[in-house]
Amino acid sequence: MVSCVRGGQTVKNKRRNRIIRLLQLVLLAVVVWQLVQVGRYYLDLHQSRTAYSALEEEIQRVQTQEATETVLQDPAQEEPAPAPIQTDAVDPSAAMRLLKEKNEDAVGFIRIPEADIAYPIVQGTDNDEYLYQSFEGEYSIAGTVFMDWENHRDFSDPNTILYGHHMKDGSMFHNLSAFRQAAFQDTRIEIELIGEHGIARYLVYSVYNVPQDAPYRRIHFTDAADVAAFIQETHKQSEILFDADPTGAKQIITLSTCTPNQEEYRIAVHALLLAE
Repeated sequence: MVSCVRGGQTVKNKRRNRIIRLLQLVLLAVVVWQLVQVGRYYLDLHQSRTAYSALEEEIQRVQTQEATETVLQDPAQEEPAPAPIQTDAVDPSAAMRLLKEKNEDAVGFIRIPEADIAYPIVQGTDNDEYLYQSFEGEYSIAGTVFMDWENHRDFSDPNTILYGHHMKDGSMFHNLSAFRQAAFQDTRIEIELIGEHGIARYLVYSVYNVPQDAPYRRIHFTDAADVAAFIQETHKQSEILFDADPTGAKQIITLSTCTPNQEEYRIAVHALLLAE
């Protein structure tokens, strides 16, 4: 009788141990799978940053080359000395030709030094095409900075919308969230946009957190008064008072990115077009 009981307990223990080992294997497999996914995520981000950094260097190189080639030299000099290149003298057509050669959807290039932003801008057939597609047309978790599909490619609309992901490694539009900090109070932040019609500069005047379905991304307006009212309203919503006054502005750009840990919200940054 005693041996039967012990035998039954032994069988039960063996079954329990097998179940425990099976659960341990399943748990280990889940952990390994998660580590692989995290590894792929950061590898994708690294590759994305590397590609965009290389493109930025290439754009600077072709711009510098074109500007150097157009500098008039003193014919009396045997070997003309290289002249310093001014940003304002650089012909943006070189950059746009390069971008167009790589991707026909390219509409420009954006630079914001204070946010470590320097990326090409594309426009797809809708607002989903470049969410997870690199500038080179491959899958990328970081996607590409893109213009709203309803905007005109030449940035001529009263409000041109540009979208970018808020990546954990600080890339894309991640650093726009820093503009909400008090350290940027009364500061002047300029945005440079290289487009098909030249170089345009914009001045940041507003930043705030907003529900994703709020009308901060308006593109169509009834008249100039409607545009002015919209710009003033976006100015009032700003969480920070920048060194910028949008009164009288007729054209702006809006940068939109996700708000960390708030899925239904977006960070909006508005900037007014500066006069030539």
